[in-house]
Amino acid sequence: MSTRNPFRILKDQVRRAANKAMHVKKMTDPWEIGEFCLHEIDTMLSPRLRRQAYIALIVDLLTNRKEQTDFVTPDFFHDLEYVFTVRRGGKSIAVECGNLDLDDIEQVTKQKENNILAATKERARWQRYCDVIVPLLQKNPKWHWRNACSWIESHGGFPSI
Repeated sequence: MSTRNPFRILKDQVRRAANKAMHVKKMTDPWEIGEFCLHEIDTMLSPRLRRQAYIALIVDLLTNRKEQTDFVTPDFFHDLEYVFTVRRGGKSIAVECGNLDLDDIEQVTKQKENNILAATKERARWQRYCDVIVPLLQKNPKWHWRNACSWIESHGGFPSI
């Protein structure tokens, strides 16, 4: 395992264990899956690493998004255990990076392209809202988004976005 953020390692282990629980063990109850994940984490991670990960989780929960500790992205040359979800034989399955074949790589690439398209659309949608709200906040510096929404609603209603 590469040297990475302990919280990221914990999150990756939870994802891996959850995929195994759902796709291999066919579990559907969230509490059962949670218990399975906890058992897998206790088995896979050393007590020292678990402690570091829990501390990083607490810090992550206490800080804002800019300060969050979850900033490391997978190194696909070394994090061969990183799990992707692909379709084989009409079923979604979890495949570790090290086990991806050409068809899987094509699927993951397409998923990433679709994610970019979806993010671009969402950014454009967000900007349309900002185009309405930001001028009101600029005219009323003590206002917040909520105040602008209240003002718009009381002055004819919200525009179609």
